[in-house]
Amino acid sequence: MFKVLDRYMLKSFFRAALISILVFLLIYLIIDVIENLDDYIDNNAAFKTVVQYYIYYFPFIIIQVTPVAVLLGSMFTVGLMARRNELLALSSSGVSLYRIARPLLFGGLMISVAMFFFSDRVVPEASKRKLEIRYGEIEKNPDYGKENIHGLLYLGEKGRIFKLHSYNPSTNTATRVEIFTISDNRLSSKLDCETMQWEDTIWVATDGVLRTFLSDSSQVGSESVSEFDTLYLTDISEKPERFEHSEVIRKGSNQNLGFDMSIEELAKTIDYRRKAAIETTREEVFYHIKFSLRLASFIIVLLAVPLASDKRRGSVAIGFAFSAGIAFFYILLFKVGQKLGTEGTIPPAIAAWGVNGIFFIVGLFLMWRARK
Repeated sequence: MFKVLDRYMLKSFFRAALISILVFLLIYLIIDVIENLDDYIDNNAAFKTVVQYYIYYFPFIIIQVTPVAVLLGSMFTVGLMARRNELLALSSSGVSLYRIARPLLFGGLMISVAMFFFSDRVVPEASKRKLEIRYGEIEKNPDYGKENIHGLLYLGEKGRIFKLHSYNPSTNTATRVEIFTISDNRLSSKLDCETMQWEDTIWVATDGVLRTFLSDSSQVGSESVSEFDTLYLTDISEKPERFEHSEVIRKGSNQNLGFDMSIEELAKTIDYRRKAAIETTREEVFYHIKFSLRLASFIIVLLAVPLASDKRRGSVAIGFAFSAGIAFFYILLFKVGQKLGTEGTIPPAIAAWGVNGIFFIVGLFLMWRARK
């Protein structure tokens, strides 16, 4: 009987969640097209290009609406069972609400795991391509993604400090470069050059001066100076992406940092920015959100099951109203926590996990208070 019950509930749950996702996608699409239609017309955007833009936009939307879809799926599944007196029949047979909730919790966990990998492997690349189409092809900005990075200070390997006036990611070229090398708590060398460019596997400096400060105690303050037209920097291990990830995220990504990068990319960005002596609080918040937001699909089931088990909430309209209210409250608290975290008011971990913790405790309490 239990296997039949599990299959029945999972089938109903996944069907309701999938329908909810499709409805949200359609609503999101209609609203976004209406809001941006003037831009598409003004820029003479090709229909094919606009379609491609939304195809790459859909993965991001799916990630955003999945927790709400899971909530609706749980509310509808349990609510309709309550309305049809199926919960009463199961309860009379000695089946507890905990046992009834098990397949839905399992389904929520499955969706959480799937969304975790989906958001880490699919969404970042899709989001990058979406921005390229929007700003590069629709708004016809050929230089999008190729903007120079200015005023970069970066702490590198082997005691080196890089100071770059500007860095061009498209050509892997830095201009007006200063490289300080610290050894045994003293400045051992300083390199100044007009340009530093990555050529296949090595950095090449041009039009510069290399000063080497002698360590001999009898020659304190002495230095060796050598000018060069071209110098191959064979001992520098930093690759171009280090300088790219050390700076700010590009246009269009500021609000969606947790979606435009994979976990690995975000971790590298935090590491590179720290070495560049740049604040990382915002990146750390989004790093934790990459994990916490994916778990929302599981936690939210804990709220849906006890709330929907009341027969009076079994109708579609009431179930939708409860779901909308819970979803709105969850999103509101999540945004508040994110804002406080990025501003440094609360620690990044609390900003990302605090709301999940609150809803998890409330869900456990409601399950405990509900009929067994």
